[in-house]
Amino acid sequence: MATLDERVSRLEGGYQNLAAKADVAELRFDITRFGHRLECGLDTSLRRIERRLIRWMFAMVFTSTIVATLAATMAQRYLN
Repeated sequence: MATLDERVSRLEGGYQNLAAKADVAELRFDITRFGHRLECGLDTSLRRIERRLIRWMFAMVFTSTIVATLAATMAQRYLN
């Protein structure tokens, strides 16, 4: 069984590994700031992807309209 002095010295040795309130507050601030930057970057990326998808949809509708018009014109010419 350990003596009282040994037990106290073991406890005091562990204090250097504990965080102070200021350390926790600073870490919380850093995490919040990083999270905000990550959120802004994600928002920008999603907007960019959204614009690309909208352009792609317009291009597909435009191309489909042209192909349908050409198919109808060709069918009308060959059927008459």
